[in-house]
Amino acid sequence: MEKAPCRSIFKNGTDRTTQAEVTRIWAAFINQAERASTILARENA
Repeated sequence: MEKAPCRSIFKNGTDRTTQAEVTRIWAAFINQAERASTILARENA
């Protein structure tokens, strides 16, 4: 389990993803999820 499956998805040519990159990826993902849930909430209202 040393090689996490998500590591290859976020891999950008380097062997190791830095904490800053992981944070940036999660921030972008959360922002997208929040926008999507806002849109869904409006459609279902």
